[in-house]
Amino acid sequence: MNQIPIKTACRSCQGGGYVQSEETFVLAGRTHHRFVRCASCEGSGKELCWIELEELVMMVRAIAAETQTE
Repeated sequence: MNQIPIKTACRSCQGGGYVQSEETFVLAGRTHHRFVRCASCEGSGKELCWIELEELVMMVRAIAAETQTE
């Protein structure tokens, strides 16, 4: 089995790097939630995912087909 690593958007923070915490603060009379760095991706917004080489080839072909139709 040939697997390669690819970087994808973090599933925990949806690629934002931060997640909403339970803490709140008041600013200008409005209550806001605090955001903290995502523990899963350490604030990068990316996570490493291992996929089969054949799957990568299929993704590249699909992207190439989409690009040609545009």
